[in-house]
Amino acid sequence: MTKKARKLATLSSVIMKLSSNEIFGLDNFISATPSTKSASLFLSEAFNVPKKCLIVLPQTDDIVYRSFRNINGVKVITVDYVNPYDVLTHHHVVFV
Repeated sequence: MTKKARKLATLSSVIMKLSSNEIFGLDNFISATPSTKSASLFLSEAFNVPKKCLIVLPQTDDIVYRSFRNINGVKVITVDYVNPYDVLTHHHVVFV
């Protein structure tokens, strides 16, 4: 697959999620220590997000990754690794 086709597929999958109101945005996720309990509460209360959720970070953040990694169905990636498969297979996408 060419770079141009891959970029177009990613863009169209994000637009499709955006049109169905399944994309959320955050300014930043601030937590001093990694806590799966607080991360789970954050997803359920702030966004009312079901189990499958994709969290996209602008850069690698160890605290956020360690907070969300133990929650089933939640995947944390950086913006460099966003692909159409991950966007389409998760119910909601959260961009930080």
